[in-house]
Amino acid sequence: MRHYGQSGVITQVDRAGLVAYCLIYARAMEAERQLASTGLVITTEKGQQVQNPLVRIADRAWAEARAYEVEFGMTPSSRSRVSVPEEIGEDEFTSFLKNKAAEG
Repeated sequence: MRHYGQSGVITQVDRAGLVAYCLIYARAMEAERQLASTGLVITTEKGQQVQNPLVRIADRAWAEARAYEVEFGMTPSSRSRVSVPEEIGEDEFTSFLKNKAAEG
């Protein structure tokens, strides 16, 4: 299994989760950017002031991002539970190169 980073904790199978986290984070940041210009409260066509729907979008995205952060050890408490293997095996490409170097 291919490992990423120096610790080898993240593998290729984690890619979809990391992509999802990045998309959710981007959604939260975009909602926050729009909220900064439109405000937390908007006025409806009937003149009523209501919570901007972007507040809910941002809140939901931040909650989803937080769940991924916990899963990937990106919070102080979850990071303390991450165990790192002492030795990481080589990926297939590195093994291939070493074998070719030994042959030739």
